[in-house]
Amino acid sequence: MQWLTKLKNVFFCRGRLLSSSAFFAFFSLVVVSFVFAATDTEYNLNQQIARGYITRDAIFFEPHDPSRIGAASVVVEVDFDDPDILLNNNVTVDEDGNLVFVLEQTPAEDEGYSLANWYTRSGETRIERFLSSGGDNYLASIHNGNTRGIFYKGKIVEPPIVEGRFFTEEECLLREPLAVIGNDYKKQTYVRDGDKYIEYEGREYKVIGVTAVASSSTLDHLIFINFGGMTIKDQITGRYYIDGIGSMEQVFNELDKASQEILDVKLDRLETPTTYIDVVSGGMYLKTYLKVLLGLMFTFIYISILVQIVKRQSVKIAVMSIYGISFKRRLLKVSGDTLTGALIGIFTGLITIIVIIYSGFFVLPFATLWKYVAILSCCSLLLVGIMVASLIIGMRRIDIGEVVRQV
Repeated sequence: MQWLTKLKNVFFCRGRLLSSSAFFAFFSLVVVSFVFAATDTEYNLNQQIARGYITRDAIFFEPHDPSRIGAASVVVEVDFDDPDILLNNNVTVDEDGNLVFVLEQTPAEDEGYSLANWYTRSGETRIERFLSSGGDNYLASIHNGNTRGIFYKGKIVEPPIVEGRFFTEEECLLREPLAVIGNDYKKQTYVRDGDKYIEYEGREYKVIGVTAVASSSTLDHLIFINFGGMTIKDQITGRYYIDGIGSMEQVFNELDKASQEILDVKLDRLETPTTYIDVVSGGMYLKTYLKVLLGLMFTFIYISILVQIVKRQSVKIAVMSIYGISFKRRLLKVSGDTLTGALIGIFTGLITIIVIIYSGFFVLPFATLWKYVAILSCCSLLLVGIMVASLIIGMRRIDIGEVVRQV
């Protein structure tokens, strides 16, 4: 029964529960941090999916159209029985049935203008050259109903894939029409020569993946198409938007410069559509700087606990020094049980996380969840290293004479 005695020593160090405190501290660090990070990611992903896989940082825009006639108007209350009002050519009815009085109209800059798209000498279309000029780590898309024309560079957050895969960066401009479809389109696919295909709006696409989450969502109704597989006409149809993990403002500015050089027009920024999820959430989410502050606060508390461990065992350390016990043995005596408790806490926490992952509690890609496991494992071991370093520094700075006088 010696192992029971050792296990008891791990959790009860002379009645002061130092080892059990280390166990619960590291167990909480691993599990709580994982749940916190996964919950925040899932919340953001749910909002992104609810918008049609568009994040809150997306920027919508369109190439400036000089042929468009601008009109300034105002909704006015009028008497429907007044024939002078009803016969006034400046009065129209809007979509809500309100009478609108047009105050003035701005003449078109170029009534004969139309955005032209053609293949350049490099093999890309003008739109492809323009959309690929925004730097790195962004996704550019044409939003046209349930269709998303996709081009991306660098790192992006891919939609959850339940079958197959998403486009590679090279496939985005490949001329072969490829598609990643939502669940609603699976019944429309057919197999030829071992590959799946779907006919969508009069064109055949090779299906390379299916996107979905555990429950019904907007992903079921979407079809992602590689930008290079779209027709020249389709590339100038719909609304453009950029999205990604970096600064979309910087990407937009780069694309605006490229548009003026390649398309000879500037970009008009559009309002990002507001969805039901935005109204319900009130735009609340955990900002990055709050996460950093929480991390710093935890680190401060952690180091404070380490200092207290050294102070509480200062007499023990001083007595061992007087008896000539080596520094290495002193360190093992002081920190051995605490470090054992910490390592058991980390291991138990990781086991708990694995159970949470495979229970399906979080509707997130496994790659994302395992990335958090790897990060937390490294951070936990780093904190164990900090613990050892702090104990070493604290033990070396103990004044034996001062400790003896206090006793």
